[in-house]
Amino acid sequence: MGGEWLHPLGTDELGRDVLSRLIASIRMSLLIAFGATAIAALLGVSLGFLAAHFRGVVEQAVLALVDFQASMPFLILALSVLAFFGNALPLFICLLGLHGWERHARIARGLAISAGAQGYAAAVRQLGASPRRVYGRHVLPNIASTLIPCWKAGCPSSAWACSRR
Repeated sequence: MGGEWLHPLGTDELGRDVLSRLIASIRMSLLIAFGATAIAALLGVSLGFLAAHFRGVVEQAVLALVDFQASMPFLILALSVLAFFGNALPLFICLLGLHGWERHARIARGLAISAGAQGYAAAVRQLGASPRRVYGRHVLPNIASTLIPCWKAGCPSSAWACSRR
């Protein structure tokens, strides 16, 4: 019941270690939270970079998609997809990942436009680097300090959403 050296959080009524049971129970929540946040970050940053690189019609299409996704009620979408395709963990992780990507896309687009206007990105572009290299090797490391807290803020919301199912 009380904590000791072998059982820091104590034991339950049946003598089982509470810490080991706690660690075993959070595995699924962490898998869902990190998986959904990774999907959201990858999709959002990719679409944000796409909108920042191809300005004009492509940017307007991506921003319209972001606005549509932000206005779509997630619960209705998730229930209809899970009812149609069945209840599966990878599908649920993908749904949660598709729910939170618009935050990453907006931030990545704004930061990529700002970084693209700075001298280092223009210099690399004039040296003949491909857009993939410009955004992957030069822009992304410089804006990562802003994207990482956005990613870290998405993990608890994904974990909270998976605990509500």
